[in-house]
Formats: sequence, structure tokens, C-alpha cells
Amino acid sequence: MKIKRIAAAVLGLAAAAGVLSFAGCASPEPSEIQNYTVEGDTIKVGIISDLQLAPQGGSDTYDNSYRQALELLKAQDVDMMINVGDYTDTNTQEAADNVSRILNEVYPAEERPISLSIMGNHDYWLPYFVDCWEIPFKSKMQNRAMEAVGETSPWTHKVVNGYHFIGFSPTSGDMDDTAYEEKIGWAEEQIKLAVQDDPDKPVFVITHAPPAGTVNSTGDEESDLLDQLFSQYPQVVSISGHTHFSLMDDRSIWQGEYTALNTQSLSYISMGLSTGEDPDSAIEQNPMCMIMEISDDQLVINRYSVLTGQKQGDTWEIGLPIQEHLDRYTDARAEQSAAPVFPENTSVSAEFKTYDDEAGRELVLRFTSAQHDRYVYGYRITMKDAQGEDVRFTEGTDEFGSPVYIDSLAYNSDYYLGFDRMAPETVIRLGQYTSDIKDGTYTVTVKAFDTWIHESVPFSFTMTVDGENVTTYPGVQR
Repeated sequence: MKIKRIAAAVLGLAAAAGVLSFAGCASPEPSEIQNYTVEGDTIKVGIISDLQLAPQGGSDTYDNSYRQALELLKAQDVDMMINVGDYTDTNTQEAADNVSRILNEVYPAEERPISLSIMGNHDYWLPYFVDCWEIPFKSKMQNRAMEAVGETSPWTHKVVNGYHFIGFSPTSGDMDDTAYEEKIGWAEEQIKLAVQDDPDKPVFVITHAPPAGTVNSTGDEESDLLDQLFSQYPQVVSISGHTHFSLMDDRSIWQGEYTALNTQSLSYISMGLSTGEDPDSAIEQNPMCMIMEISDDQLVINRYSVLTGQKQGDTWEIGLPIQEHLDRYTDARAEQSAAPVFPENTSVSAEFKTYDDEAGRELVLRFTSAQHDRYVYGYRITMKDAQGEDVRFTEGTDEFGSPVYIDSLAYNSDYYLGFDRMAPETVIRLGQYTSDIKDGTYTVTVKAFDTWIHESVPFSFTMTVDGENVTTYPGVQR
């Protein structure tokens, strides 16, 4: 009886707070096809993703990145704006209100371009129940997310000057194939309609996760189901977000049976590897977006730094009809890329440095940055002790509490800041791995690699550690 009373009390409180209310929470149906016309021979489309906003005041940095991205698109006078999802970190009403507040302040409804916004996985999430007193019913999350960005449905099909844009949201916060199974038939039907309308025009399909085996991804953030669908239609241009990888990576564009673009987040960058001098330096230093221009004979895509408003890297250009121009950004680029090279006068130094009193001292390596005709993606570091044994670095513990060791350390270069901002000297903080370096003499080997993991000739040097003192001796390439 006591348990029943407690349960009834909790349910009563929940009902009073509105968290169990189903009123107005029917899932939206896919929208009917909407047609738009813009002036001029070129359609200018701004593409943003992964704002991951908190309630107002929760993250001024993320709020400002979103605001500056909108201001950039407005200054560029885009005809259309695409938002690839994850408007919020967790989709509380306060976070959704923050999204719409910034959007309306920069782009009042009467000034807003044509917009297409889909949901991401975060837009289905809520904090723990005791932190928000809400239950994340899918329908409620869908309606809340759509209201925040001015959409009527997570599944939309908009036609602008005869070009088809299909917004294909996931149906859950799980970024695997189950998130797309429910609506995959609808998506294929829309693609078929677009191809039937004009088989020589590209068909833009916007999803939060990328199709598998295309753009840069860690492998667990992509969908085989999307790839299987898109592979049947060479007209498809897949536009995705979710991965948080840097737009400066050449693998942000891919062509095979179709074309895929992956845009960078406006919140944090997920580098895949550690970064150099500041392990968190990639988080907020260069949020980016894309602007795509569509004309009768080509697509032109430029990458922009949100903070500076400047173009970054080279321009991507694809001829139309696109199914006749699927050979420019293929995996063959890997075969055409040479390995990085360390300059002959490469210098090196090492020191113990304290960045944070609580973390204590860290071993810091400095060396002349390697060179590449595009950009150096990262560096791999290995060490041998005086006996010639590999130094094993402690990565943590396994499920049984036993240490987990790795034999090498991999770090991203600073390419994500923009190719023109890459420093002539690379600084690597060993952080937690410093404790694995005892007093003694070590041979340190550094290999640079490009985005396709072509490795340079190794650069090696000798390092002696004696208490707080570190001495390095000239290095050689082998």
C-alpha cells in the first residue's frame, strides 16, 4: 500500500507538472511538397549543424557561435538556410526557447530565407528525469524541435527553382540504422519524385548522420541504410552533420555512386585524436559552416570560419549534371597524396611544464612542423628506453581494473584552425602519459601523416630525463 501511495504521488506531481500530458503530442506527419522561387540564376544555400545549445546563459560561447553563423549567412544574403540538426544539447523547453530566441533576433520571420531544418539525435534527448521532470516522448520532442526552428514536420520536401531538397530526420535519438528504418520508404519515394521531375538536376537529401563509407567518420556515427538507398541514385547529394569533424579535412566531401558533404558543428570539434599544446584547443577555436551555390552548370561549395567570416581552404566545384561528374572527390585522392616530409633542419626540444597546479607537471615536446602540399593531419610518437624496449603508455584500466597500455601516441596537427594559421612549430603535451616517462635516456620517434594516413620518414632524437631536467640531442631522419 505504501509503494502504491508513493507511486501515485509521483504520478500526481508529474501530471501537475505536465510531463505526462499527451495533449498536442501527436507525431507530425511528413509535409507535402512545398515549392519556392527565388530571383537570379544562382541559388545560395547556407548550411549549419550541431548548435547543441543549452538554455540561455548555459553557454555563451555556443550561443555566440550560432548567432555569428546566422549573421554570416545573413550578410552573405543566402536564399536558403539548412540546419542539419542537434539544435540543443538536451531538448528541454528552455534550450529550445534559446534556439528560437537567437534565430528570431538575427532573422525575424519576415526577413528569413527559405529554411529547411531537420532533427538530430540530441533533439530527442532530455536530462535525467529528476533533473528536468520530463519524459522524452518522441512526439513531444519532435513538436518542440520543429517549433523552435519554424518547421511543421521533421520530414519535409522543398523545391526551390526546380531543385529538390528532402529533409530526412531520424525517428529516435539513436544514431544507427534503426533511426532511419521507419521513414526510409518515404525518403526513397521523395527521391524518385525528384528524379522523375528532372533527372539532370541534383537531389539534395539532408540527414543528421552521414551515409556509411563516405565522409570522415569514426565508423559508429554513420548509416548503412542511407548508403544503400543513396547508392541507387547518382543524382543524390547527401548533406549531413553529427560527426563534429573539422570542415578543413578533405574527407568532408566524397564522391562514389553519389556525392556526400559533411559540415562541421557550431559547438565543439571532435578531432578523433588528441590535439597539441592545449588538449581542448580544438573545441571552440574555429566553428565553421558551408555556403553552396547552385547554378545551371555547377555546384560551388565554400567553407567559412564563423568567427572571422572568411573563406577557408579551397573551393569545391562539381559540374552538372552531377551524375556525369562523380570522379573528382573520390577515394582515389588517397593515391594521389604524398606523405608529409620533415625539413632537413628540423629542430626539437623538450621540457617539463605546469599548466594546471592540480594536474602537476607535463612533459612537453616541441619540434619543427612537417610539411605537406595540402596539410599535415597529425603526428604519431613512439619511444624506446635505453635498453631498446618500447615505452608503453598507460591509457587507463579495463573493466577488471587492470591497466590498459598503448605503444604510441597520436595527435592532430593544428590544421583545423585553417591552413593559413598552421604554426611552423608543433607543440605536444604528453599530459597523463608523463608519468610513464621515468628518469633515463630515450629514443623518441615522430612520424607525420596526412589525412589519408600516409606516414613520413621517421624523425628520431635522443632525450635524457633527470628529475626536472630534460636534455635533447639532435635528431635524424631515417
